Amino acid sequence: MAFPIVELGGSREKPKGVKLTTTDPTTIMSGPVSGFLTLESLRYSCDGTPTDLSLWVTDGTTSWFLMKDYAVAANDLEPPIEDHIVLKTGWSLRAQASNANQIDILAVFIVSGQGSTA
Repeated sequence: MAFPIVELGGSREKPKGVKLTTTDPTTIMSGPVSGFLTLESLRYSCDGTPTDLSLWVTDGTTSWFLMKDYAVAANDLEPPIEDHIVLKTGWSLRAQASNANQIDILAVFIVSGQGSTA
């Protein structure tokens, strides 16, 4: 099941849709050059073959897993993750699936202002 991408013209919301086309780690979104992004909501679905999914945030040195090798059932649409994860400069949200071309991810980020991200 592919998610439609909707442009939210002029909004501070930034949707990002990604299909995991390989079994390699894939960057969903990287933090901005300045300021930060906040993950507002994340949904994922499995197209047909049961697939293990890992999602994590990394600063390039350390990884913090939101889920690791989570079994997603075939043709399943999972409830959203709404943990409000902050991506600072140099950080990224990444995902990896055990089967290629099975997982679709839709993430909505809020673009946050300038200033300290500590």
